[in-house]
Amino acid sequence: MRVIAGKFNGVTGPAHTFTPIHVWDVYLASEQPIDFPVSKSYSTILAVLKGSVRISDAETIGPAEVGIFNQEDDHIRIHSAQNATVLLLCGEPIDEPIIGSGPFVMNSADEIRQAIVDYQSGRMGRLS
Repeated sequence: MRVIAGKFNGVTGPAHTFTPIHVWDVYLASEQPIDFPVSKSYSTILAVLKGSVRISDAETIGPAEVGIFNQEDDHIRIHSAQNATVLLLCGEPIDEPIIGSGPFVMNSADEIRQAIVDYQSGRMGRLS
């Protein structure tokens, strides 16, 4: 989905997830404030891919930076943007342990070790 000049239109896609999520690919070319609806119960982050944005009339987030939001508000307000492309991600927390190593993200160190063995033995498929 693209947001241009402060207009927001919800779009759905074919992806299925285990918990509800929202993924917004947003281009902002306006100094006009824009609000994005988010659930207070969701975890929310904003990754700035290009340009910069000012959030909640306070902090500025620049290129290759990520803002992590508290679960206090039902919206994220971007006050201004300088030809910014951002990725806004929010979703229901899964309340599971998360372990990461290299490209793998699992729930335990044992699962990480198994994923590495599976990868090294070719059980994850091949890229051509």
